[in-house]
Amino acid sequence: MKISLIVMIGRRWFDGTSTYHTTEVIVYSKTGGLHTGKTEMTNGYGDGYIQSGVEYLVANGLMPELDRTTVFWRWCEDNKIKKVCTVVDVKRQKDL
Repeated sequence: MKISLIVMIGRRWFDGTSTYHTTEVIVYSKTGGLHTGKTEMTNGYGDGYIQSGVEYLVANGLMPELDRTTVFWRWCEDNKIKKVCTVVDVKRQKDL
């Protein structure tokens, strides 16, 4: 699949002790194809939702595993792939 755009929508929830998140991943191909999916709830704060999204993409064969010197935004830039990453903090676990 020749990817043209990757969208990651993170949802974070703080239970008073730890922060959890999920990531909805939407991948658009240059030929008009579409792939969507969502990660399981996992522990992580800040931009951790992006790492979860990258792990999802790798696990589903949509991108190669990155070495320690390559970050997601650089891989997208090098491959001329647009990316949109956003996150929202939710009040309830069930909203993840």
